[in-house]
Amino acid sequence: LAGVSDERLQAVGEELPSGHFSALENAALALVDDLVAHVKAGKGTFDIAREYFSDTALQQLVLLTGLYMMMCRYLETFETDLEEETPQSIERLKASLEKLQGSDVR
Repeated sequence: LAGVSDERLQAVGEELPSGHFSALENAALALVDDLVAHVKAGKGTFDIAREYFSDTALQQLVLLTGLYMMMCRYLETFETDLEEETPQSIERLKASLEKLQGSDVR
C-alpha cells in the first residue's frame, strides 16, 4: 500500500496496542478486531474508541466493518472469483485513491 511501511502493515496482525500506531489508530484497530471476532464490540473496547471518535465516526467505522464482513461472506458463499490483479487495475486503484485524497471526504 502506498505510503504505509512494511513494519506498520505487519503490525496490523500483531497484538494491540502497538507502538507502530497512534492511540487513535490502536483504538480503531481494536474496535474493528473486536467487531470481527464477536459481532458486538465489548464495552471496554467501545468505551476506549469513544474517547477518540465522535458518534458519527463510530457509526461509520462499525458500518464499514459490517459491510466488509458482509462482502466477505457473500464472496465466500458464492465462491466468487476475484479479478486477477493487473497493472491496469492497480493504476485505476491508485488514481481513485488520489482523487479521494484530494477531496474533502470524511
